[in-house]
Amino acid sequence: MGRKCIVCAHEKRKEIDKMLVEPNAQYSAIARMFFGSDKQRDAIRRHVENGHIIAKIKKVAAAQEALEANDFLAHLQTKRTRFTEMADEAKKANDPHLELKVYQVEGKYTELEGKALGVFKAEKGGNGGANPLLPGSSLITPLPPEAARKIGDIIADNI
Repeated sequence: MGRKCIVCAHEKRKEIDKMLVEPNAQYSAIARMFFGSDKQRDAIRRHVENGHIIAKIKKVAAAQEALEANDFLAHLQTKRTRFTEMADEAKKANDPHLELKVYQVEGKYTELEGKALGVFKAEKGGNGGANPLLPGSSLITPLPPEAARKIGDIIADNI
């Protein structure tokens, strides 16, 4: 029968495990702190590698990922709100060219946002998987400046 894990048997196991789930945990430093020398770093490594704290590590990784995702979503929402504000400001200033430009930039941003969130999936097809309805695909080209001005004039006439 194998020996019991000295980390699992340690009276301060919870403290050790907390330190081990931190990014860049130093086994030698933890061994010195709790066992008086770094000779037990291999026991600490085995404790981690043999799955004694794998569930804790997975929980910490999932929590960190959730925090990062929430931060990212908050950032996206802030940008979305600002695009709406800019479009409203351009409309109030009766500047259809600026309003159109805001919508063009917002469209590109929305595409990037969708890709980041996994909304837009590449489809297999004749155009290399590109969605023909997205900017930058083979079927949609950016508006030349003259066309953008004409569209802006049409919008201005109809406001």
